[in-house]
Amino acid sequence: MDNLLLEFVKQAPYIAALIILVYMFQRNEEKREQQRVENAKAIEQERQAQVRELNNMWANSIKQIVDQHAQASLAIMTALREHEESSKERYKRLGITQDLLDAATERRKTR
Repeated sequence: MDNLLLEFVKQAPYIAALIILVYMFQRNEEKREQQRVENAKAIEQERQAQVRELNNMWANSIKQIVDQHAQASLAIMTALREHEESSKERYKRLGITQDLLDAATERRKTR
């Protein structure tokens, strides 16, 4: 095989040089394509990492909003409950006062 190549080079040196040149060009293109694929993979991994990070930031922001909403709702419910209890107590005292006023009015009438 080596003798065949050597004889070919002796007989047609320009064609052999052209074949070698094409071979070197193809090897270079293969290496370039391999590097492009590796770069594309690295870029895609980086992009996916950025998307994950962005999604995590959105998830944390929404969680904070939901937590704040839950805290605000709890505070409103607590305030309403306290207001309701104080209103009941106030109405209870007003009822007692009204009973006293009614009793005083009745006593006054009986006098």
